[in-house]
Amino acid sequence: MARKTAMTLDDALELRQVSDPQLSPDGTAVVYLVTELDAEAHEYRRNLWWVSADGGAARQLTCDVRGIDEPRWSPDGGHIAFLARRDDDETRQIWLLPAAGGEARRLTDAENGAHSIDWSPDGRSLLFLSREPAGEEEKLLQEQGGIRVVDRFVRMDQIWVVDAASGRCRQVTRDRSTKAAATWSPDGRHIAYEQRRDPTSNSDYRASLWIVAPSGRGRRRLGAGDACDTAPRWSPDGKRIAFLRRGAPAYPHLNELAVMDVRRGAGPRVLTARLDRSVLEPCWAADGKRLYALVHDGVRQHLHSVSLASGRVRQLTDGDRFISSLRVRGRRAVLISESPTSPPEIHAAALHTALQDERPLTAANPQLRTRSLGRTRILRWRSADGLEIEGLLLLPPNYRRGRRVPLIAAPHGGPAGARGCGFYATDQAMAARGYAVLLPNFRGSSGYGQAFLSANDDDFGGGDFQDVMAGVDTVIERGIAHPEKLAILGYSYGGYMTSWAIGQTRRFKAAVVGAGVTSLQSFFGTSDIQWFTRGYQHGNPWQNPTSYAAQSPMTYVGQVRTPTLIYHGDEDRRVPMEQSEQLYVSLREQGVPTQFVRYPREGHGLTEYWHRRDSLERTLAWLDRWVKGRKQ
Repeated sequence: MARKTAMTLDDALELRQVSDPQLSPDGTAVVYLVTELDAEAHEYRRNLWWVSADGGAARQLTCDVRGIDEPRWSPDGGHIAFLARRDDDETRQIWLLPAAGGEARRLTDAENGAHSIDWSPDGRSLLFLSREPAGEEEKLLQEQGGIRVVDRFVRMDQIWVVDAASGRCRQVTRDRSTKAAATWSPDGRHIAYEQRRDPTSNSDYRASLWIVAPSGRGRRRLGAGDACDTAPRWSPDGKRIAFLRRGAPAYPHLNELAVMDVRRGAGPRVLTARLDRSVLEPCWAADGKRLYALVHDGVRQHLHSVSLASGRVRQLTDGDRFISSLRVRGRRAVLISESPTSPPEIHAAALHTALQDERPLTAANPQLRTRSLGRTRILRWRSADGLEIEGLLLLPPNYRRGRRVPLIAAPHGGPAGARGCGFYATDQAMAARGYAVLLPNFRGSSGYGQAFLSANDDDFGGGDFQDVMAGVDTVIERGIAHPEKLAILGYSYGGYMTSWAIGQTRRFKAAVVGAGVTSLQSFFGTSDIQWFTRGYQHGNPWQNPTSYAAQSPMTYVGQVRTPTLIYHGDEDRRVPMEQSEQLYVSLREQGVPTQFVRYPREGHGLTEYWHRRDSLERTLAWLDRWVKGRKQ
């Protein structure tokens, strides 16, 4: 047997990703997307693949398509619709590919592109969403030197229907609101959709559910109140709609599974009110007597069934893994499963009251069989106030008990994100360089119930910081981490936690801040999510200035002595560049070792190959220099 080798940065960057599996109407085949690196162009490509639902060899259906997305089977299984940018397209359009083979044909020519496609039950048309075109006044201003009047010309996403034969398009909705997640009723007589006040991220948690006839008539709201309702799913008989409900139009709140009778006057019924865990991706059983959904519980996410009559919730999958992308057709299901030692792969199974014959359909990264991976432990510890915290500890490959190694604390983003039993390729590459990596699910993380999710309310950098430090101390006490070789790094809210930590303690020898929030006051005025700070810090900055200042890392930047690497995307609207600029200038002016890297064209996350590679190489070089003392 060939000796296994350590995982490298190249391995992490070249990992193939499978996504969006879709079962054919008869349940015999699955189409899905594969994202992989084009080694010659050094660009990531995403293409459409096919595999039998019984397993076997997979085959690629498209080649070198830009921006392919949303594969959807026609009701008769004869065609696969998908979104793509081809030739000189500036936007994504709908294309139709014969399932039996042949060339895809372009179906739409929408001025602002198409997204969120759904076939009509008779297969004669598809609905899609598209942003409204610019009005004459807006075009005139753009022609006069590119003038923009902020918030004056807000263009909404509207529902359109396109004829599958002729490509003729017709606009369904025209009111002054934006639409999302539109879907046909089983009889084709209605369209259910999410409605928001506008298409900005500030409205993401203010969604309500509506239905409308394909003619655009008879539009009416389903339910009422201040809850945030999303992800409508029609029952097989078309009499009910299942959906996800947040108890308040704010972040963070659990997603509960609810059902509503489509008839007027019938209010919603929450099925998972006693679960105290978030529910995702609901799918109806063929008989309409139960729903299947994913439930996020701690570091695991599993498939569950929910009885429509009683609300009883039963777990159908098990193990230290993370399930996502659930799709159900009749009594067949496909899903994506990953674990700390296995990247995401598509699995198929039979469904009824239990899950049967689960089997993998893809093996997208066989090269990992020759790699020596670090072992992941599920770790629990008590924070300073006694609250139990859970997280993951990734050890270097071939770690020997009793040997102390450098430790990287890596708080996640969100803060209502979480680290689960998934495959973290870049962390594996760091472990291969001799680092242990602590992935803490501090208070405020999802997967632990509403009380835990809200436990950092108006307390950024308080209890959550103590949770992280208690985790670091636990790894030291267990004889794993070297107390003088500690580092901290994170992105987004993880970047906040990192920039906060270096202003509170000098225990870390190095820090890496990716797109971190550093000043809550200026973040409120420059970000695209004012609801975020307003919700957590109990009001606007002028209403609660003390909290905003007390919980901002910039308030304590004068205490920082930790060598800090900072990186950020130039086009980031979620965490604007000025957040990193403030931190960098303040550290530079104090003589703290620092480096600031800006990546062009990138938003809130790095997607281009050379940018990803540069950030990872710089991060490891920074850690090796300041934690291990290696000269560069």
